Amino acid sequence: MANLREIRKRIKSIKSTAKVTQAMQMVAATKSKVSQVSALNAAHYAKMITDLISGMHVSSNFGSPFLVNRKPVKNIGLVVIGSSRGFVGPLTNNLTAMVSKTAIELKQKHEGAQLHGISLHKLGFKILNYAGIKSDYHFADYIEKPTLSNLSPISSLISNKFLDASFDQIYLVYSRFINLLNYQATVIKLLPVDTTFLAAISEKSKPTLDETYIFEPNKEAVLNSLLQKYFETQLIFAVLNSNASENAARMMSMKNATDNAKSLSDDLTLVYNKQRQAKITQQIIEISSGVNQL
Repeated sequence: MANLREIRKRIKSIKSTAKVTQAMQMVAATKSKVSQVSALNAAHYAKMITDLISGMHVSSNFGSPFLVNRKPVKNIGLVVIGSSRGFVGPLTNNLTAMVSKTAIELKQKHEGAQLHGISLHKLGFKILNYAGIKSDYHFADYIEKPTLSNLSPISSLISNKFLDASFDQIYLVYSRFINLLNYQATVIKLLPVDTTFLAAISEKSKPTLDETYIFEPNKEAVLNSLLQKYFETQLIFAVLNSNASENAARMMSMKNATDNAKSLSDDLTLVYNKQRQAKITQQIIEISSGVNQL
């Protein structure tokens, strides 16, 4: 059994760790609140632009480069948005499982297709490696407040790789924020734009934009520009959701670490007090025995 000095050192070390984890929890909580607001605003914008495009009755017959379905599918791009740092609980494991599952399904669906990775943030690169996919392009910089402008290098690379037929399809894997306790690993088809999804929404939107607006210079030019914005919106929405999920996961992870440290400190303090009391009692007995013999 450890002596009193060793127990005191352990208690002091654990209390210091608890202070650090509590500080990290508070920082993550502040960032989480800001990132949640940004993700919510992005969700409203994404819904508006989706409703706008679906109201124009877009279909795969429309001659936009963002709607081209190439067959056979030979090269598939897999964009993975990981977290910038660790201490995020099960978030990274969930994303890794989703990437591995998606890779297997894509290889089964498109026999002979090659998977090419595009990773965002530090752990996005590691997630692709865990799944056995080489990251051809890596964006390591952490984007605290992502906007369309500072995400333009990423969106330009992705769109160019699709438009020049380097990638026949591009999928995006990210962590979708639900609430502070829930965040779900999600995969979406980024390019070509899913017209089936848009058509399902257009069935619910009445009257349609075709019936209420005149397009200048023409409907095709307007729709082509909107499809570009739609693709960029999907990307920034995913990044903002990933940021919100990361901060929420880190906050809960640090809270659990703080609670565990305090619980362990209390248990060790109890052990310390019992040993100290036992030692004092023994000393009193020894003194009493010595006095009796005198």
